[in-house]
Amino acid sequence: REIRKVEKTVQQTENDVSRLEDEILEMQTELSNPEKASDSEFVMQLQKKERELEQKIYEWEISSEQLEELKAKLK
Repeated sequence: REIRKVEKTVQQTENDVSRLEDEILEMQTELSNPEKASDSEFVMQLQKKERELEQKIYEWEISSEQLEELKAKLK
């Protein structure tokens, strides 16, 4: 039961990471536009998304380790 809960957390975090990666890639592409590149608000939003991505990757690593530990206990 706890394994399912952690699996769900891992899956949700993977989805969040994927979504953020897509959003960041799109924003980085927009930076080729000089207007966007000089828009400090836009650049700050991009930096915020990059920090959020780092946090989600960290959460995914922790959840994945927890899941592996739970599965190992069942063996």
